Amino acid sequence: MIIQKATVGDVIVFEFRQKNHTMTQSSFSKPCTATSGGFDTGFLPVPQNQTSSFPIKTFVVEKTDPYWMYCAQATHCQEGMVFAINPGNNFSSFQENALALAAPSTMTTVTSTVTVENAGQTVTVTVTSQSSPTGSNSTTASDASSSSANLSKNGAKALVVDGSTVSVLVSVLALMLGTVM
Repeated sequence: MIIQKATVGDVIVFEFRQKNHTMTQSSFSKPCTATSGGFDTGFLPVPQNQTSSFPIKTFVVEKTDPYWMYCAQATHCQEGMVFAINPGNNFSSFQENALALAAPSTMTTVTSTVTVENAGQTVTVTVTSQSSPTGSNSTTASDASSSSANLSKNGAKALVVDGSTVSVLVSVLALMLGTVM
């Protein structure tokens, strides 16, 4: 949202509706970071069933230079919930700066291989874990050794699927080989 051509002394009235939002002053270069000493309404929770008497906060324009603001709730700013007073032609760039702070939308894949050797027995397990910014995760495990029967018997695959780190693999492999971690 934009207010163009606000003059010194103008009063901007913010009415807060359902949910829990803020109006927090920031800067053009750091759209989702509060400006020290800047305007900040704080969080104003409004229940879903409230239909009147919404909280109101006012802001008095003290200069004709741009004011940059955002909602400090969770990732609202990074999702584009920003506001400007007198932005000129820079509002789109300001909003793009905020959107650029969002978590990457690509899937992250990490593959780890652990090999444990003990008393002539070698076990190699490879784990591939994928996660996305939406929180969905998947983990798969495979063993590259001849110990697949032992691996399944000792529950390594189940533990690997439930776990997510190499330390889980090392612990499972160490148990399988009879060493103490």
